[in-house]
Amino acid sequence: MPAQTVLTAALPAEVRVFKVVPREFSEEFIDRLLEVTELDRTQTFRGSRHGVFGTPGVRYYGSLENNHTLAIIPAQGWIHYTRMDAVDDKADRSLVGPTEEETLQRGLEFAKFLGLKESDLARTSDKERLHYYFRKTEGGPVLHPPRVKSMEVFFRRALDGHPVVAEGLYGGLWVGFGFRGKLYKFSLTARAIEPMYAFPVAPIAEQLKVLTECKQVYAFPWPVDAKDLKKDQDAVLTLVIVEVVYFEDAPERVQKIIPPLLRWEGELQFNAEQHTVVLYTPIKEAGAKPK
Repeated sequence: MPAQTVLTAALPAEVRVFKVVPREFSEEFIDRLLEVTELDRTQTFRGSRHGVFGTPGVRYYGSLENNHTLAIIPAQGWIHYTRMDAVDDKADRSLVGPTEEETLQRGLEFAKFLGLKESDLARTSDKERLHYYFRKTEGGPVLHPPRVKSMEVFFRRALDGHPVVAEGLYGGLWVGFGFRGKLYKFSLTARAIEPMYAFPVAPIAEQLKVLTECKQVYAFPWPVDAKDLKKDQDAVLTLVIVEVVYFEDAPERVQKIIPPLLRWEGELQFNAEQHTVVLYTPIKEAGAKPK
């Protein structure tokens, strides 16, 4: 399958590799967190102690019975909060959840409350705005039009100005609000890091060789059957975007290093249909010998 390139983005001269270290949440910060979540230190519960939940400093506040919980896992830089009564209208059918605009504004305010700076948040490929997604939950009485019960916004994390990626939307902040603007849930995944080393980045032509050799390529998701693709001599992949990203895994998985990768995006012409394709490859170091 031939690959065409119309790439315009320039790669940085060098990139850094980071190691993960425990994040320190001060007692003052935890007090402020308990205040905004309407919990206190006397409200605790016994949570899991397996995997990352068994690492030092894990704390659980709230009540499982009331579905109002706050979990803090410093080793992973992870804080998770849920309050189900925020989406309980208590039989008031006139209540409606927040709009996207309201959620975006309050979400940015909450990110600042958590100590995130604008430089900690990724921007879109064209750098015109912050990189965010919305997710809404609708519901309502039978025979009535659905209404918004909650609205959430996800802000992707950035490291060294490059977006953080994973198999899902992990690195960054999810925050949502329910009826009457009540904080419904949030999940912060922002592992604390320290630089390990930096290395020079090889030119784009050498990075393309890594891609075309297909020895270290990861696709998520691949839109067509690979066996059928090999049979189609007319299939063409046109690459239009390449950018440096960092991989931060799901917060419940132990991660010791956050490496940089190249993210390639393009259009696959296959069986008279067009599919968006996203590929990831390791970054080749300038001057590195072929393996």
